[in-house]
Amino acid sequence: KTASRRSSGISPAMTSQTAPKPAPKPRAKLPVANTDLTVERREAVFHLPSGLADVVTSMLRDKRDLQLVEALLSILLIVPTSAALVFLAPWWQLKVVLGLLHVPFVFVVFAARFILGLHYWSHAPRGSVWTKGMPFASVLQAIPTMFIAPFFGIPAGMYYLHHVAMHHRDNNMAPADLSSTMPYQRNSILGFLHYWARFFFFALFELPIHSLNAGNYRLLAQGIASAAFFLAKIFLLMQVDAIATTFVFVLPFFVASLALMFGNWSQHIFVDPDAYEDGVAKDADAVNYSLTFNCMNSPENGMTFNDGYHIIHHRWASLHWADLPQKCIDDLEAHARNDALIFSDADPMAIGLAVMSGNWDWVVSRYVHYGQTPVPRTPKEIEAELKRRLAPIQCGPSKSKAL
Repeated sequence: KTASRRSSGISPAMTSQTAPKPAPKPRAKLPVANTDLTVERREAVFHLPSGLADVVTSMLRDKRDLQLVEALLSILLIVPTSAALVFLAPWWQLKVVLGLLHVPFVFVVFAARFILGLHYWSHAPRGSVWTKGMPFASVLQAIPTMFIAPFFGIPAGMYYLHHVAMHHRDNNMAPADLSSTMPYQRNSILGFLHYWARFFFFALFELPIHSLNAGNYRLLAQGIASAAFFLAKIFLLMQVDAIATTFVFVLPFFVASLALMFGNWSQHIFVDPDAYEDGVAKDADAVNYSLTFNCMNSPENGMTFNDGYHIIHHRWASLHWADLPQKCIDDLEAHARNDALIFSDADPMAIGLAVMSGNWDWVVSRYVHYGQTPVPRTPKEIEAELKRRLAPIQCGPSKSKAL
């Protein structure tokens, strides 16, 4: 063999130096199948007839958003009708009865569908799900934000300011992100009540100030107009029909504030302090694996546009909702390198409720080991690691910039 190497002009030393190294063995692998890839979609209460569905699909940038349009159309037809019945009831006793039925009906049946539909609607690439040049595209795009949202207690035009322009821009970093969970002990009931109360009482005023500090005067004007319109609408409608206004707009604002804030609190309940130094993220991209978690194989993913994949959503905010489960699988190596958290058979709010109530056995049983540590953590080690990520984290100065 040595002679043949010499005759070809290749020395043994050269052979050992130039031989290709074997590719590193992947360390990350999910221990169970990801059923979210094939789950039945349940966001829409009803579906359009096939002919009409084909017409709507031809107007969409991505045909998969037909499910999103059908879900929002279902809500548009049902929820305002229910609200109208409360306002049109001829006797105050009937108004109270219908109002008491309206609020749980809206929030139990439709709130998750609508809020997560609005969520991805607001993240649509280039600001619209509709094809370029389609007539009335801007009007259709505005309907969920401007018309439907107030029936769920969300002031018209305010969701984009809070979620896209602030929360994603500042990425859960206080003080710029007014909804940051970092300053809190995140299994503290008093901590959550403070977190919620700040939103409930001051969000309408703080969001325009956030836009001012970011130097975005267009969003500043939008925030002021949104807050002013919401307060004026409530004031005027209370003069016309206080009972109906309370059930249709005031109580939903209270319920939505709890639901939205506990949802965000839960999604960002585990934040790894090692990803930060002096209150600032060490790596702007890698920190996304440390400030939230993914939930796979959750029944809720089939009704909330795969909302459980929150790491993926923060890392790639414009990624289409239907692509989130596969992206999680494709990105599993990066998840493992950053010791990112994945849970199975659970949704974010269930995780939050279990943590707040101290049900650690249940939380630990949902933890997924997929190769993020060379040796799987024991149940006690899992609990200790999760509790470590609950501690308050020192926050640095605001990094907001104009959008």
